[in-house]
Amino acid sequence: MKDDTILVAGLIGVISTVVAEVVTQIFKLIGVTKNSLFELSSMVITLNRPTIVIGLFVSASVGGFLSILLYFAFEKFGSQHLIMKCIGISIIMWVALEMVFTFSIEARLIRERPISAYYGHLVGAIIFGIAEGILFRRYLFIEYTQRIGK
Repeated sequence: MKDDTILVAGLIGVISTVVAEVVTQIFKLIGVTKNSLFELSSMVITLNRPTIVIGLFVSASVGGFLSILLYFAFEKFGSQHLIMKCIGISIIMWVALEMVFTFSIEARLIRERPISAYYGHLVGAIIFGIAEGILFRRYLFIEYTQRIGK
């Protein structure tokens, strides 16, 4: 398993992205947001035609890549407080991606989103960070978890 840590880190990012998508789909069903995370991500590629399948590949690629980078950072700088660190990084990434969405598709190709959509996607980013931190602690930083007795 030690030889596959980069692959596992990427897979953790993909799984965390799917968990965040489930949350944004729930927000979509109750009317908080018009587009889920995958649909919004797909519009960077498809412009004004949201699709969940393309969004899965776009979001999974970004989530997997981010998780691999975080794994290397945690290896170098320490893996204490994994969940809090993952939440913080995912919020920073949410801000960066919202800027990409705003400048690339919003107002030119789709109508402006209501403020509630931003909150729905922010909650999705927080859920992504929580899932990622839990999975990192469970599958990649087992030694640290066992050392502190959790």
